Amino acid sequence: MWLTPNKNCEDKCPVRLLKKMLSKRTPNIKTNRLFLTPNPYWQKTKIWYKNCPVGPVRLSKWTRLAAESIGLDTKKQKISNHSNRSSAVSILAQSGANLQEIIKITGHSSSESLKPYLKLTNEHHGKILEKIRNKQDSANSTITSTSTSDSTSKDNTTNIYYNNCTFNFNQ
Repeated sequence: MWLTPNKNCEDKCPVRLLKKMLSKRTPNIKTNRLFLTPNPYWQKTKIWYKNCPVGPVRLSKWTRLAAESIGLDTKKQKISNHSNRSSAVSILAQSGANLQEIIKITGHSSSESLKPYLKLTNEHHGKILEKIRNKQDSANSTITSTSTSDSTSKDNTTNIYYNNCTFNFNQ
């Protein structure tokens, strides 16, 4: 798990919160799952969790409630566990992490399994295009065509050839 302390706001420090959460687990909890079923008798026992992972239905409910608490309209937007994973993958990609780094962080098995989760914004697409356009290490080559023709092939595909055009490729 990758956590860094929030020194500006102790109440929202993920390291402190994780340590507190882990301290409320009993030694008999053998699973390494982060989210466990809450113990309804935690005030009497001081043990917050049962030795049982939270199921997907409850995780989805928690995710939806968290989204509502920050003002998202969960009636218009479908919010689910998938939303958490999709957001994490997308934010990592937008932050500049490459596919192999994202796979290591998220535990996906391959770049193919990332595709359903990866949502890129128009801003991110623009950044990618800017990187391509400004790539300094590229070798420039120019292709110039001086002939032209317009033909139709047997399968009714039109082939158009341009004259007096220059195509620049970055390789």
